[in-house]
Amino acid sequence: MYDLKIVRNYSEALFANAVKGRVEEKVFNQISICCNLLKEIELFKEIMFSPIVENAGKSKIVLALSEKLHFEKITTQFLNVIIKNARFRLIAPITEHYQKLLEDKLGIKRVSIVSAAKLGTKDTETIKRFLERQLQKIIELNMSEDQSLIGGVIVKYDSNLLDYSVRGAINEVEKIARAAKV
Repeated sequence: MYDLKIVRNYSEALFANAVKGRVEEKVFNQISICCNLLKEIELFKEIMFSPIVENAGKSKIVLALSEKLHFEKITTQFLNVIIKNARFRLIAPITEHYQKLLEDKLGIKRVSIVSAAKLGTKDTETIKRFLERQLQKIIELNMSEDQSLIGGVIVKYDSNLLDYSVRGAINEVEKIARAAKV
């Protein structure tokens, strides 16, 4: 597990520097590359997380990666700071929080929709337009299915959960019936 405060501090500092340089999206893409490399290349992960490998060796890897992929100076400096402070294991949660900061700045809201069956394009667009009007944001939908809902949808964003499913309605009726018997 990790300390959310530390993750926020690093991601907010990186984001603030990226905003100053007007390279917020580039920096996000670059730190995302590092996250993907950690997931896909076990040797890279072992080296970057190893307490045995010296920071100078890790920094050389970051420098080579930065030069090869033309990373922004801000990204390279950030990666070296988290190496120096032995925080490279936090790159994934830092990247997630950075993404939220970037999406907030761009007016984007990620919303998960769970439906009983696959929704058609027309239904998906209707839900998306409704949410864009309600939240005054550009909506990016993540769709999934759960047949146990029977019908309807569940909408999730931030810490909100809106249950418009048949299962949710049945549960609500049962709760009211139990309360009435008391």
